[in-house]
Amino acid sequence: MRAGTGNANFITSIGITIASSLFIGAVIAVLANGFVNGISLLFELHQTKMSEEVAGHNWFVQFSINICVLGLALVGVTKLKALLRGDSWQGPADIILASHTDHAAVDLKKGVVASIASFLSLSSGASLGQYGPIVHLGGVVGSWARQTRFAPKWGADIWLGCGVAAAISAAFHAPIAGIIFAHEAILRHFSAKAAAPISISAISASALSAWLFGGDRLLVMSAESVDILPHLPLLLLGGVIFALVAISIMKMNFLCIAHQDRLGPVSRGAVVVVLLALLGTALPDVLGLGLDTLKQLIAQDLIVTAVLLLFCFKFVAVLLSVYGGFVGGYFSPALYLGAAAGSLLNGVYAAIGMGIAGPLLIISGMAAVSACVIGAPVAVVVLVLELTMSYDFAVGAMICIVTASFIAHLSYGHSLFDKQLQNRDIDLSAGRVALSLSAQKVSDIMHQGFAFAAPDCSAQQALACLQKHHKSEIYLVNKDRRYRGKVLGIQLDDQTTAPASALIDKNRLSFTPDLSLLTAIEQAADFVGESIPVVTSDGILAGVVTEADLFAAFLQTQKNITAIEHG
Repeated sequence: MRAGTGNANFITSIGITIASSLFIGAVIAVLANGFVNGISLLFELHQTKMSEEVAGHNWFVQFSINICVLGLALVGVTKLKALLRGDSWQGPADIILASHTDHAAVDLKKGVVASIASFLSLSSGASLGQYGPIVHLGGVVGSWARQTRFAPKWGADIWLGCGVAAAISAAFHAPIAGIIFAHEAILRHFSAKAAAPISISAISASALSAWLFGGDRLLVMSAESVDILPHLPLLLLGGVIFALVAISIMKMNFLCIAHQDRLGPVSRGAVVVVLLALLGTALPDVLGLGLDTLKQLIAQDLIVTAVLLLFCFKFVAVLLSVYGGFVGGYFSPALYLGAAAGSLLNGVYAAIGMGIAGPLLIISGMAAVSACVIGAPVAVVVLVLELTMSYDFAVGAMICIVTASFIAHLSYGHSLFDKQLQNRDIDLSAGRVALSLSAQKVSDIMHQGFAFAAPDCSAQQALACLQKHHKSEIYLVNKDRRYRGKVLGIQLDDQTTAPASALIDKNRLSFTPDLSLLTAIEQAADFVGESIPVVTSDGILAGVVTEADLFAAFLQTQKNITAIEHG
């Protein structure tokens, strides 16, 4: 009977796992494709149809259309930002953080608001990307699915991994890249327990997207056989150049954000909208996602002068969009600028008689720059393979990708998302245990297991209190529990005639309730004693913690992380 019940529970568990994975994949397939197609439809409406019917060849009318559309979108984004009550926009960095610790859950309301703001920004022509918001949307759906009634008891990392893998798979029609991206960029570990649901979500999202919305890959590239060995030095040098481009994108992004407050919101928005409208009128290809231009770059349909203009003005348009407060991702701009950089570099090589035939260097450029920005070199190599269906192109791109990623990692950081978290004093490189401990507070483990007495008590009274409670330290507090100090029992034994308050140790360690456990463990490394007081900012003794409490919290955290990474 017990064996039959166990088999039934096992089968039920497998069924629920498969059903939940399929459900996430299906929901994200619809949302991701709706997001992408909606942006494309609205952007085409005001940049193509409206321009042809209303503006014609009149640049001033086109300029006016650009101003109106961008201005209205920025007003909408500003109104949505007010709903966050001063908090920053959520994005892929928040999904990465949430997957590393259960103490940083994804806020569903903020996630939905950020997705709407991204949709408004990108459909209006802001020069940012759609794949970051799609990844974030996938994480939000995964987090929401975790809270449903029949959800299996997975860790947060598996739910978020399912959502992210499905999002990449649906957007690119590249399920293998989606699976690897979720493990490499988001979860940053591989677990057999997570592999099955993540893979099912990614494959189901790709299949459903193909069935409902068409199965064409986002970038269809005709790839011929390429001899990599003769071009190896050129590809290695290209990796160095592409690393510099990626680092410039990331550094300038944070520089723009840091200087946003130099102008008021209204003035800043007006300046950015006018400048973007001018750029879009003079060079329409720099607005929006730029996927059509990306295809032209890969097809090598543009002359070097045109590519140089596109690279420079696209870079400016991206920075203006960030500075103005539009919301979007960085993967699409990285693809665009990387492809343009590859095209320019190949032009330089051709000028000295060393050009690489075909779009190999262009594809390598877009792959290398984007891999540095998102911190997922392996996933991008697989993405190139799935998009081009060419082993040679994947190997050639991999040379640039690993070279650029190595340089960017050493000279700047792992990714743009890691830098965003570092700006919030969150260091993923410290490891999951340290990250989890830093998210837990001393107030989570403090307790009331201590002896206390009034500050005006005698040493004999304090000693009697210690003996009654079987403690070796006594805390002196006022009637309102305001902390005055701690006295060791051995001091009371030596000087029983002195008042207890005269024996307070002025140099004893104390914590605040909001101190992280990681910092508390570091500060208590040299502590000797029975317990450590936890004192609030207004001097109230809130409780105590012992070295044993800190050690137990560390071991439990380590056990939880081991279960996640090796479960």
